Amino acid sequence: MWAKFAAISLILTTTTELSSGFTVVQQHDRLALTNLRATVPDFNAVDVAKTGGRGVTSASQKAVDQDLSLGAPRGRPNGGHFLTKGGVQVTAHVDRLIFSKSNQPGTSEAAIDHLIDKLDSHKGVLLTSSYEFPGRYARWSLGFVDPPLEISGKADKCTIKALNDRGKVLMPAIEKTMKKLKQDGILNDLQSYEQQVKGGKGGSSGGVTQIDVTVVPPSEVGTFSEEQRSRQGGDGQLGLYGAFGYDLTFSFEPIKMAQERDPEQRDLLLYLPDSVYVIDADKKDAWHVTYDFCVDQKSTQGMPRIGSEDGFAEYEEGQEFSERDTPVGEFAGSVEKAKREFAVGNLFEAVLSQTFRQKLTESTPPSTIFRRLRRRNPAPYGFFINLGEQEYLVGASPEMFVRCETIPENDYRPNAIRVETCPISGTVARGADALEDAQRVKSLMMNQKEESELTMCTDVDRNDKSRICEPGSVQVIGRRQIEMYSRLIHTVDHVEGYLREEFDALDAFLCHTWAVTVTGAPKTWAIQFVEDNERSPRCWYGGAIGLVGFDGSMNT
Repeated sequence: MWAKFAAISLILTTTTELSSGFTVVQQHDRLALTNLRATVPDFNAVDVAKTGGRGVTSASQKAVDQDLSLGAPRGRPNGGHFLTKGGVQVTAHVDRLIFSKSNQPGTSEAAIDHLIDKLDSHKGVLLTSSYEFPGRYARWSLGFVDPPLEISGKADKCTIKALNDRGKVLMPAIEKTMKKLKQDGILNDLQSYEQQVKGGKGGSSGGVTQIDVTVVPPSEVGTFSEEQRSRQGGDGQLGLYGAFGYDLTFSFEPIKMAQERDPEQRDLLLYLPDSVYVIDADKKDAWHVTYDFCVDQKSTQGMPRIGSEDGFAEYEEGQEFSERDTPVGEFAGSVEKAKREFAVGNLFEAVLSQTFRQKLTESTPPSTIFRRLRRRNPAPYGFFINLGEQEYLVGASPEMFVRCETIPENDYRPNAIRVETCPISGTVARGADALEDAQRVKSLMMNQKEESELTMCTDVDRNDKSRICEPGSVQVIGRRQIEMYSRLIHTVDHVEGYLREEFDALDAFLCHTWAVTVTGAPKTWAIQFVEDNERSPRCWYGGAIGLVGFDGSMNT
């Protein structure tokens, strides 16, 4: 008879009946679990279908079939010559580096380590991807210092500046293009200046070193003619690298400004490099590509690749300093205000932020912070950017903003541009071990609020794409996929579309400005709510960093 019973010691306080047919009864503060149906199930009786369907091709398989880059360089280029539509002759020279994680001279690791050190005192950019996801992310690094050209902007003002003699060679072609844009009614004003630049020689013939322009109020996204765009030439590394500030959105959204802005704070800063280090960690390949430019029979060949040195300056005591911009308790009040907006239907989501500050000393330069972050929090979008003027951007982001690349063979037309995004919503902390991770993933996936929030973010994203993409091309190719990072677990959607022929990567970028996951929905109302309720301008936070490639690609 005892064979019919199974006893398990439990510390419980009540008697209950379980749906499986077990009954729990109390016995002197200990309980016995009695099996009322002791028959062993016939596991072989379960019907498992072996035929009938093919399933849906996964995003990772599609990435292989379409030879997608996943953001990584498309193999080491051969170098050579090409001519841009603006008449600039570009010569690329490629030197192979030894791919190695050992920091030895001549290796890829030594090149990146050298860049990190120099970025404390030299303008430049380092972008790294230290995270892999099938069909989405690969591991790679791109970086440079001492670029020849800088483009900065604020509101309707834009400045193009030569940073050395090499950049000075490019200025006549840029000035010619700006004059054409003014004639076409795209620019209101154009001013050119001459001044000494790094590497310039006293008594040299001079020439334009800076161009300031004022842009007319923007037209509807996508109204530029095809002749004003260039998708030709380039090798995947030549392009503009840098940062796009949050306030760019005010050029396209009718928002009433409520916060006082620093008149010197830039909304946009991009560099044109002429020497780029490239590491493809997946293919275990690395190279150094250098560029020379020729304009109006004048070439950069033989000119030194140098730039101004401006060492990191630690915080000077005696200045006014506050560790946070939002008083304790005020942020919670803003959240309650957002809830009231939800209740009346003005908002579906609002993403509020507050700023925390920390003093940096000589022992904690930006390079130290970047190395620490790179080691502790590998991410698909790591970045270290020296913007000049003692302003640096250091970060590690899990979220793609907009990525575009040309796909030779697709369902729409040859060489159509594919645009993709990966909205993130739904987050939980990592567990202590794999079992706790699994429990937290389960709780995240079962949470209806988190599911609804991601659905809403993706719906807005799909609507953004539908304005510029081929009908029927916008698809969710990954739904509530799990991405695990060093401290957090995210649920992520993956959305793609194919741009209509009259649009390009910049149209895709502007169409998505800014992501619902950093503003809210509806976008315009949410951006206004953020402007009205945060205590200080976001500056670079909530914007984007990355590369605008001269081959028509984009990775931000």
